[in-house]
Amino acid sequence: MPEQRDCGGKIGYAAVWTDENLIEKVLEQAESFMEKLRDGSKVKLKVPILDFITYEYDYKGKGKRGIYFNREVDLSRKIHIKTIPELHKEIKKMATFKPFIAQIEQNLILALHLPKMFREQLMFLRQIPEISAESKKELDELIALPDPTLQQKILDSEYEVAPGQNQFAIIENNVKPLINTYPTLRQDLLGVVRKEKPTIRMSFRGGEYITYFLEIEGKPEHFPVCFPVDAKYSLPNASSFHARVLGIVSFTPNPPLDLRGSPPFFFRAVSLFLPYQWKELPRPPS
Repeated sequence: MPEQRDCGGKIGYAAVWTDENLIEKVLEQAESFMEKLRDGSKVKLKVPILDFITYEYDYKGKGKRGIYFNREVDLSRKIHIKTIPELHKEIKKMATFKPFIAQIEQNLILALHLPKMFREQLMFLRQIPEISAESKKELDELIALPDPTLQQKILDSEYEVAPGQNQFAIIENNVKPLINTYPTLRQDLLGVVRKEKPTIRMSFRGGEYITYFLEIEGKPEHFPVCFPVDAKYSLPNASSFHARVLGIVSFTPNPPLDLRGSPPFFFRAVSLFLPYQWKELPRPPS
């Protein structure tokens, strides 16, 4: 990928996750497209090579892959990074929408689903050995509530502890008795959210997806970036992070209830690339 530099050293991007099934389809489509060009077929290019190519077809794997991530890195190098307005522009050009491959670079923010987030924190508290039997019973009752009821109960318990800083009494009442034994418990509750990623879920073609929003000028842009649920432990344990994402702009007729009113288009992630920075150490004198 293009190497960036700043005064502190060199900045590069490393592939950290790939949808192993979907990448084969994407690579096959790219290879097929390039074969047409090499064969001298009359392909009229209105956009740079490999900027936008459709992917829907049947594919059978061809032999073994090389070193992991090598081909997705090569493909990423060939595809220009697009902004969300540029993706919208491409969509509007189509009389009939076709999914297309693209690459974006942006801050990604967890699109948290509050009932799932609260339930993860309550389950974490329940597992602490020092929690009393009575508190465990109360926690079990809360965990079993339907999503809307659980969310409303916890939101109704919100109170302000300092200007701009709020807490939820239902959670805090279980934390306070344990804070001397577990001084980092409040931070641990944030950590479990970042690890488990209780986000809005997207259902698509029989799969379930974790949802991120893109941060545009400090605000979330409702153009969902979706990763398979089984990828969650491979993704950064952070509420937000900067990344390049190679993926497929797709259409869903059934967006999650939380996203009603938003356009039905989303970015189906295929490969994730994270930035890294390193400095060249001075060579020892010879």
